[in-house]
Amino acid sequence: NTITWNIGNLQNQQTETFTIRARTTAPLAHGTYQAPNTVTVDSDQTNPIDDSTQTNITAEVRMEIDKTVSDSDETNTNSNHLQGGHPDNAERLSTYSINIENSGDADAHLVTIHDNVSEVIRNGSIRNISDNGVLTTRIVDGQLVGEIVWDIGDLPQGENRTVTFDVQFNAGIDDNTQINNIAEVRTQEVPPISDSTITTIHAPILEITKDDGLESAEPSQTIHWVINVRNVGTGNAYNTEVYDLVPERMSMSNISDDGAWDEQLRRVVWSTTEPQYILNGSYDPDPRSIWGESKTLSFDATLDPVFPVGTTNLENVAITETSFYPPDQTEHNLPVNAYPENDIEKYVINETALENGRSNSGNEVDHDEYGADADEVFGTDSDVFAIAGDTLKYTLVYRNTGNAHSPDTYIEDHLPKFITDENGNQYQIILLEDIFDISDDIEVIETAIGFDIRWNVGELQVGQEWKVKEFRVQINLSSDITLSPDDAQRLIDNVSEIASENEL
Repeated sequence: NTITWNIGNLQNQQTETFTIRARTTAPLAHGTYQAPNTVTVDSDQTNPIDDSTQTNITAEVRMEIDKTVSDSDETNTNSNHLQGGHPDNAERLSTYSINIENSGDADAHLVTIHDNVSEVIRNGSIRNISDNGVLTTRIVDGQLVGEIVWDIGDLPQGENRTVTFDVQFNAGIDDNTQINNIAEVRTQEVPPISDSTITTIHAPILEITKDDGLESAEPSQTIHWVINVRNVGTGNAYNTEVYDLVPERMSMSNISDDGAWDEQLRRVVWSTTEPQYILNGSYDPDPRSIWGESKTLSFDATLDPVFPVGTTNLENVAITETSFYPPDQTEHNLPVNAYPENDIEKYVINETALENGRSNSGNEVDHDEYGADADEVFGTDSDVFAIAGDTLKYTLVYRNTGNAHSPDTYIEDHLPKFITDENGNQYQIILLEDIFDISDDIEVIETAIGFDIRWNVGELQVGQEWKVKEFRVQINLSSDITLSPDDAQRLIDNVSEIASENEL
């Protein structure tokens, strides 16, 4: 490997220049090489002299890696964003690409690509691995880990390779979950280099509130319920459903926004797959939604006219649901207060006076059939007069006009035995045998001062219609005591009452 120049004669002070250009052998293996070069000049008159140079030649493998991820709506970048609540699987499908290139001046050998897909397989499933890549998984410290390896082999200088795989991410991943994925390229010649991607999952977070603006209610009252549902997550909520579980004793009306009443399940429902039932999140709102990020719904509920006595707590639950994610619910308690309002009126008519054409019989005074109101007959133009031997008919009418049935109700009338003159002399105006024609054949109870008649009605239901009890009394004809004319006018103080466990 010698180059020779035959110069011939070289005169004193004469200079000659010779050049050589050399090109390195291509390709060289990765590394640094030394190329020494020696030149010798010789003549017949001189001894040989020489000079030399040393050239270092370096050949390098320079690997580059670019990892990207994209979904159907995005271009390849090192990050992407997915709607975790979207019901269409294609919206949760991502394609990962890894491109490697040898930009050096030496060939790379035993090239492999390693992709750590541990976080990926914990949140989705891998499919469509290209170029015979092999996925291996195992459990380490209780967690699933995985790796895809591609055996590339030799990668000559200036060449590149691209491998891909798809991931179908699960539905229901938590909001703002970031899934990291790192890949590296390894060669025989140089240390590994890596690149990574981040996939962010955007999920909905639903909240629901309900209010009626009341602390308590009464039977027959109409309650205006207002429900607010909103999405405080970053992802859109698809196929949103809102329903309100309504207790018994309510009738529904005026349901807003095309809501429907389900009589069998006793719930008000707002449910459809149409776009207006999308509740948008803060990231990439769906333009089809007309609910936006929150929606107010309402309906009216009219309470039954009759409730149990006391306070009834109506438990009411409103729930909102969306595809794949936990529902939210709110519970509301409405106390309803209900009580009976028992009423009793008493009428009297002197049947003997009426038969004999005497005045002040009470006939048609306050009631066409029952006579004079017993509360109004003393000291008024409606006075009812009687004398010994007269028969008085007493009529008791009663009802419950409250909003709760009256349990264990009874009607009781207290008749006096005596009237007393100014000197303290008593005259027995009523004897036990003088009380007759008692409704329901109720037994008369005699006391020291009079007689008690008690009807056990039981439950007195709410109603406007009067119910009737009656009895007759004949004023005593005989007595050892005679009243003077000055003491002849006396009041028969006769008291009736209606009572129950809840009202006296």
